[in-house]
Amino acid sequence: MIFIGFETDIREMEDHYWGVGMEKADQIKKDDSTTGYERKSYYLHPVVMFRIAGNLFTGLSSEITRTKALNLSGLMSEDHEILTYGTDIFSAGLGFVVFIIPEIIWIPHHMAYQ
Repeated sequence: MIFIGFETDIREMEDHYWGVGMEKADQIKKDDSTTGYERKSYYLHPVVMFRIAGNLFTGLSSEITRTKALNLSGLMSEDHEILTYGTDIFSAGLGFVVFIIPEIIWIPHHMAYQ
């Protein structure tokens, strides 16, 4: 038996950035002119698994993520982390996975509410 799964998330939203570390989050007031920016991101996570025995599956999992910050506020455009690493972050990975998938016990609908 082969199991193929796929998870994805695509976002385009307004967000806030205070910097790295809890101290900065506590010190800086949330305001569109100081912390506001627009974030575009996507996340792709395909998984392919094969049944080895019973409920034991193994296979490969991968992940591709990209986040891009646009329309930076003044605070964000001057931040050390942003100047060092940029506003377009990409990551990808591949891994080996092992899952034990429990059997699903189905309860007839008329019994579920008793």
